[in-house]
Parts: sequence; C-alpha cells; structure tokens
Amino acid sequence: MKTLVEHYLTYGNQDSETLFESYVIEDSKQERQGLLEDIVFDYCFDSEDDFINGKSDSFYYSRNGGDWDDPTGGYLKVYSYENKLAELQKQFDKELGRLNKQFGKGE
Repeated sequence: MKTLVEHYLTYGNQDSETLFESYVIEDSKQERQGLLEDIVFDYCFDSEDDFINGKSDSFYYSRNGGDWDDPTGGYLKVYSYENKLAELQKQFDKELGRLNKQFGKGE
C-alpha cells in the first residue's frame, strides 16, 4: 500500500515547525526502517519498533546542540491517502467556516 510521508523539523522548544519534505512510499518495514536511518536524532519519544512495524504512524525525535537556527528535533507522519484526504477536508471546512463567519454568510 502506498503511503504519504511528511517529515517536519522543529525549532526551539518545538515552538515552531516546518515541513522539510513530503513524498509517497510503498509502506513496508524496510521502507520505514530506512526513514529512521535517514534522520539524525539524539533522543526519540516514540518506539522505533512500533513505527517500523506499522503499529504507529508517527515518530517524534529531538536533537542536541547546533546553531541557533538549526532544528532541535522533528517528527515523521505516515498517512494513507484516505487519512490525509480527511485531514485536508477537515482543515478546509474549518477555514471555510471562518471565512463565511467573517463575511456574514451562511448564518
């Protein structure tokens, strides 16, 4: 099954984040293990095994040291097409509701 991987980097005390990369993979233990091998981290907040085995679709980590503008951590999120579509639809509906409220529409 194909899945979408989003890799976010966090800064400060996870006060801000930025999408570093986003791509589609064929979901497998080998691919997920490769994802973890491609990132550098000093501490992880989630089980590596659970992420690799597909029991978890997120993996949060932190990094030590670096310059003031270097990332201090990050996370990976894995989505099925359906899950990402539902998330995007929810965001759209929320923003549309806000816009309609601002313009006094739909009341």
